[in-house]
Amino acid sequence: MKEGDGRDCISRFFRVKWSLLWAFLPFLECKEMRRLLILAVFALALLLPMRALAGAMNSEDHLIRITEGESFDADAQMFVYPVPGTEAQIRCTAADGMYVSEGVTLLADPGVRLVVTRGGEEVVPDEEGRLTDQGDYLVFSEGTESPLFSFSVLGRATSKKGDYVVPQGFRILHVDRDGELGSWTGDRVSLSREGAYHIVTYCEAADRQYELDVTADHTPPEVVLSGVDEKGFASGPVELIGLSGDDSFRVYRDGMQEETGTVLRKSGSYEVILRDAAGNESVRRFTILVYFAGGGRRAALVACLLIAAAVYALYRYRAGWRVR
Repeated sequence: MKEGDGRDCISRFFRVKWSLLWAFLPFLECKEMRRLLILAVFALALLLPMRALAGAMNSEDHLIRITEGESFDADAQMFVYPVPGTEAQIRCTAADGMYVSEGVTLLADPGVRLVVTRGGEEVVPDEEGRLTDQGDYLVFSEGTESPLFSFSVLGRATSKKGDYVVPQGFRILHVDRDGELGSWTGDRVSLSREGAYHIVTYCEAADRQYELDVTADHTPPEVVLSGVDEKGFASGPVELIGLSGDDSFRVYRDGMQEETGTVLRKSGSYEVILRDAAGNESVRRFTILVYFAGGGRRAALVACLLIAAAVYALYRYRAGWRVR
């Protein structure tokens, strides 16, 4: 209920009660009865819904305090963080320190400029305030040195090996790994063992449960480099074999990043960085030696023959010149 709703409710209540009171008073000749009627009206007033009364007295009755710097907006179903030195607020679908499988939505009051970093680099939410890329996020307001709050977007899989420490004001209700009941210590769940985790936490102040479904994967991706020998050299094209559909890769040749497919043809020193859906990375380095491919080999052969013929003709010419 909003502030105006509470005030209107109370106002309507008293208008009705007072009108009834003044309507009945002329018919009551006994002063004691009049007093009893007045007392009854005030007694009924105490039966007004407490939420309506609170709404009339407090414009933020929908905010539930969780910690000193964090509240929960029961209407918007979002966590609320005050901006220091102002009356402005930032709302977020994640609590401070929360792990989430999917994206997070950020909403700021007018006049507040958000500064959001992921892995130390500044990022910008989309038009709806959504952040969906995997990573650890810090949220600042412009001019603040310390983050107001933080959260992590894990996606479907994560390479995190440490403990998930649930946010303040939360407690763990259930943990299972690969369908079997798991364990936790206090407010911590270890993600050190690989497997599919289902974690249920509960925020007592907000009276809400939150579920986290994520697969812990700590194995770096692997790839077969066809054409590369044991010493890391290739005398022809190199193909990357064995990449899964969720794997991605970056290719650097002689220190410069190149846009290429899974077949590498140019000569040079290569560094291929592989990354899987969980965020694990591995690096492969090799060198493609100078070679001639396809028609290039034929062209090189023709060129060699022409050069040989020219050298032979010159030799014969000079030899004949000496005889004369």
